[in-house]
Amino acid sequence: MGISVDACVAQHQGDRREQQDRAVIVPHPRGGGVVLAVVADGMGGHTGG
Repeated sequence: MGISVDACVAQHQGDRREQQDRAVIVPHPRGGGVVLAVVADGMGGHTGG
């Protein structure tokens, strides 16, 4: 018995000059239902994010 996961990424910049948050979902190149999901929360307003 396997599981099924639907995933998406959405971002909202708000009133910031640039979007410093990032999110990505990458399937494994060999398949098999394996993915890598990464979320990075930028520190808006701070030098270098």
